Amino acid sequence: MVGLLTLESKLCESLIRQRLKTCWIGKTLKVVDECVSTNDIARIMAEDGAPHGLVVIAESQTAGRGRLGRPWFSPKGGIWLSILTRPPKWFHFLDSLPLVGALAIAKPLAEQWNIDAKVRWPNDVVVGRRKIGGVLVEAKARGNELDFAILGLGINANVETSKIGAISRTATSVLSILGKEVKREDLIPAILFEMERNFESLGGSADVDLEGLLTNLDGSRGSRVKVRTSGAELEGVVDSYEGLSRIRILTWDGITPVETNAVLSVDYQVD
Repeated sequence: MVGLLTLESKLCESLIRQRLKTCWIGKTLKVVDECVSTNDIARIMAEDGAPHGLVVIAESQTAGRGRLGRPWFSPKGGIWLSILTRPPKWFHFLDSLPLVGALAIAKPLAEQWNIDAKVRWPNDVVVGRRKIGGVLVEAKARGNELDFAILGLGINANVETSKIGAISRTATSVLSILGKEVKREDLIPAILFEMERNFESLGGSADVDLEGLLTNLDGSRGSRVKVRTSGAELEGVVDSYEGLSRIRILTWDGITPVETNAVLSVDYQVD
């Protein structure tokens, strides 16, 4: 994600707190002006005993990252945040979290801001073919048990991507689409609310139909892709999902299932 600095004022932490409608996400909240990565801060705080639901938000990141350590440019005006979760020790939905986080971004953008946001497997949010947001999940285990998982969410909110030639064809922002700045103190609580409901639904304590939501917001089915995993490379068309952590690719040899946690790269082909 890349964007230019806008003239928007700094985030107001008190407004974010006032507008939160969550039970546990964001009840412990840390807002910083600049950091290397919000995931790094969340990890340090997790190791120091920070609670389930901690949220770290930065005005900008100097070395934000996406999947596999790829650079994630995070200028002022965007939404760069991390959520600390402490799931059950044998939490078996870990590989579902990238899509679950992407759904939490896409749903409020679509329903409250009338942006045609879609989820693109394995972890992106797009409008048309342009990326507007993404999710990075990092976890720490103790032996065979999960200690914590951190979800890093990045959204190009009030950044102008069209003026950067290198990515002007691949990225967009809320500002570019709406033609005006979005109130981040409204969008952040909306995303955190959806994330909490989605997370609890994974564990069976909420009633969000995540697979139905994915069907409505999916932007991957029918797309031609090149996928590289730890064991193979394949090219084909996204056919369907098998739950939230496994996808089916239609190749010349038939249907090939791919686990999200095995993916090294996904290249969506432009017709």
